[in-house]
Amino acid sequence: MELRNYHKTPRDYKFFWSQKEQKKHQYQGLTIGLEIEVEGNYDCSQEKIVEIASAYNWIIACETDGSLGQYGVEIITHPMSYNFLKENKKQIRELINRLRASGCTSHDNGRCGLHVNFGRGPLLTPCVTYKMIKLIKELGNIDCGRLLRRITRRADLTRWSSTAYSYSPARLARSSNARVYEGRYRFINLQNNNVVEFRGFRGTLIDESFFASIEFCKKFAEFCTKTSIQNCNANNFLWLLQLSDFTRFSEYFTKKINGKINTNKKEQLAA
Repeated sequence: MELRNYHKTPRDYKFFWSQKEQKKHQYQGLTIGLEIEVEGNYDCSQEKIVEIASAYNWIIACETDGSLGQYGVEIITHPMSYNFLKENKKQIRELINRLRASGCTSHDNGRCGLHVNFGRGPLLTPCVTYKMIKLIKELGNIDCGRLLRRITRRADLTRWSSTAYSYSPARLARSSNARVYEGRYRFINLQNNNVVEFRGFRGTLIDESFFASIEFCKKFAEFCTKTSIQNCNANNFLWLLQLSDFTRFSEYFTKKINGKINTNKKEQLAA
């Protein structure tokens, strides 16, 4: 595996689906791609990081990234279904554990992020785009932004992943492709043709917070796709987040949310 220049080489993406999805030819739904930013050190060079990652080169590629330090590498996965991610969770866990054991950092150096990308697919409508902007702005306003900072493990969201958007519903309604041109440094980057990028999470090489970050983004995308505008609000979403598919993530988010929703007034979610 070679270390590619940042976004300068063609990306020969392959799409990965679970065994059940392949057997039933169910190639639909949200696809997920990860950008895992890590930094090495004097004893763990970029070459060493690429060497570790090469054991998983069937699903990842490595690139440089100017926002990182001298030993920084961005590890990019091919797009995959959520079911495929669950099937191969062991391999991804092995990768992040090996990187951490080698001395790499992601959270502690303060420069790395964990970006979660979804193929636009069902997200490619002005209505869903509006709901995503509406919801992330509401979440960003809770407790003066402290709740969202706890969930994303960031001390500051304004620099790399702002929740400020100026687009109005009327402006989105006139849009033909639901792209939002407000720069890429938003919590949800909506200006790309093919993907919706969640940029809000600080990097991590800890198993629980790594997969919980992905879970948050998946729940967010599905919630905005399936829920009516009326019921697409922060209270409903935070309640749903605590009903994660995995018990350990439910506990993780419940601890982060820490009573910031009204659990006695769960509003009825509309399909």
